[in-house]
Amino acid sequence: MTDDWKRKVRSKLEDLVDGLVVNGVSYEDACSVIVVEVNGMLVAHEHDPDPADDDVTEEPANDGRQTTCRLKVCCGPGG
Repeated sequence: MTDDWKRKVRSKLEDLVDGLVVNGVSYEDACSVIVVEVNGMLVAHEHDPDPADDDVTEEPANDGRQTTCRLKVCCGPGG
C-alpha cells in the first residue's frame, strides 16, 4: 500500500508521455520536458511552499461596461 501512490504517478507519467509521443513528440523530448518542469516545480516550492497562503489581490470583475481612459499621457484623448 505504501508504494501505491508511486505506481499511480508512474502510470500517469507513462500516459502523459505516450500521449505526447502519439502527437509527434519524441520520447526523449517528452521525458526531458517533464524533468525540466518537475525541477521548476521543486524550485518554486522551495521559494513558496504554500502559495495558497499568499494574500491575493482580486481584480475587479469585468461587468461589460466600457470605461474611458482619463490618462491622456498614455492613451491620448478619448483613449
